[in-house]
Amino acid sequence: MPPSAPQAHYLQLASTHVGMAFAVHNVWALSLDRLRPLLERPAARVALEGLTAGALFLIATRVLTAAWAGL
Repeated sequence: MPPSAPQAHYLQLASTHVGMAFAVHNVWALSLDRLRPLLERPAARVALEGLTAGALFLIATRVLTAAWAGL
């Protein structure tokens, strides 16, 4: 979109962005609510926490490796 576009175009883009974000957040909330019985089980919680910890360690390793490579 060119910088000289009317403000109505920017307003339309902003309202589309807000509407899409609202829809996606509602889908997330409904999906997690449906998964609640599964995620309340202790084994599922331990597995989920293990996967989350592994993902965080991978991200930290990539960030530190990139930082050390840039030195």
